[in-house]
Amino acid sequence: MDLYTKTSYRAARVVTNGYSTSFSSAIRLINREHRDHIHNIYGVVRIADEIVDTYNGRDALQQLNQYEATIMGAVDCGYSTDVLAHAYASTVRLYSIDKAYIKAFFVSMRLDINLPQPISKRLYDRYIYGSAEVVGLMCLTVFCGENKALFNDLKTGAKSLGAAFQKINFLRDIGDDSRRLGRDYFLNTKSPLTDKQKKEIEQDISKDFAVAHHAIWRLPINSRRAVYVAYRYYHALAHKISGVPIATLYERRIRISNMHKTLIVMRALLSQTIKNRWVRL
Repeated sequence: MDLYTKTSYRAARVVTNGYSTSFSSAIRLINREHRDHIHNIYGVVRIADEIVDTYNGRDALQQLNQYEATIMGAVDCGYSTDVLAHAYASTVRLYSIDKAYIKAFFVSMRLDINLPQPISKRLYDRYIYGSAEVVGLMCLTVFCGENKALFNDLKTGAKSLGAAFQKINFLRDIGDDSRRLGRDYFLNTKSPLTDKQKKEIEQDISKDFAVAHHAIWRLPINSRRAVYVAYRYYHALAHKISGVPIATLYERRIRISNMHKTLIVMRALLSQTIKNRWVRL
């Protein structure tokens, strides 16, 4: 069983590296004890996203329900013939990740299959929670381990960071979401979004970032660097998005160049090193 579990961890790492170079780069900064478990979480999230975003079959809902059943079955018994489900279940069981987070995640994934248009504020908040905030809470559970007091202290920040990331993704992908998937995630709006509405969304993201930033510096040292790098990357992406009109976002996807990503990592690590030394003085 140990060999199978280790192999399943490698599979989750391959999926993560294959889908997100930016996220993979940040994960490499996490200590080895926790790194594989973040890969395991991301791997399952990625497969669920594939079902609702790129699989075009009419049975998408059935496929998603079956995948949820596979995940929950693996969590309950500690084994699955699906290697990613097995890896994820290992992480969930080891760190006692709340099953309610998993259920909330799949609720949001089901919303993707038939998202009401326009979306209400209640559903918008519910979607953000299940698709992004609970992922942050899963990762925080791993980072904090048995320190439940620290987890409870930082959970608001983890949720805010996940929410900020998701809202930025919404803006970045608004063209593809509206054209190919027929989705508009922003509450009480009808496409196309206006520049005024875009500005309001960006202000909301700034508030999320402010809450998250305060919590990042209180994370355990073995995960702080990685989370801060991810924060700086998305902060830079948000800044770039803010500099273009909404019409441009509908036409093309805004990206951060590889060179810029490298600079973000270097500056983030330098900033954290300086702050850590200052704290120790």
